[in-house]
Amino acid sequence: MTGKDASFEMVASNTIMPLKMFYEHNIATRKTALIFVTERISQNDKTLPWVDAAAKGKEAKRLLEEGFDFTDVTVLSNLTKAEMIQAFNKFQADVSNFAETKKGKEVMLTSIFWIGHTWYQSGHHRQYKLTPSDAREKTEDGTICPRTFGVTKDGEFLALYEYASRIVNASKDVHCIFVLDWFSMHLGQLNASVVKKE
Repeated sequence: MTGKDASFEMVASNTIMPLKMFYEHNIATRKTALIFVTERISQNDKTLPWVDAAAKGKEAKRLLEEGFDFTDVTVLSNLTKAEMIQAFNKFQADVSNFAETKKGKEVMLTSIFWIGHTWYQSGHHRQYKLTPSDAREKTEDGTICPRTFGVTKDGEFLALYEYASRIVNASKDVHCIFVLDWFSMHLGQLNASVVKKE
């Protein structure tokens, strides 16, 4: 039998002895999350909904609490850009406080969910002449980071990756699960008529 043989695979998987390992590092001692939910964009007398946004927000909260044992999960719905920035800044302050006061091997696991429309500036939407520039940026190791913006209920852009990266930059003992709700059917709907162009 070869490795491609289904019978071989079944025999192998049933005969491999389980291995137990003791692992004491990087165990999260603090877990906190923000879930941003934007049900619709209203701009220029047009309204563009995000399918099942509120329900997805509830499911995301349940996933974090029941699946990952998060004890501090905040769902924020239909905020303005200013309110979102305020929420990020408060979250960042909490993370920074942890980084400054942590003891020993304490580790913080954070999570940010974005449920709503997303503008991929360096992708198929660059035909719209909007600011900021759609030029792609590179990290220190040369990785190209596409400019990706959450779109608020008022059609304003919020630099999601930038805010998420600030959180993990607080300390090597702070980690982040970043989740972007993505649905291909929305890509053709979101255009320059429902966002602010500056």
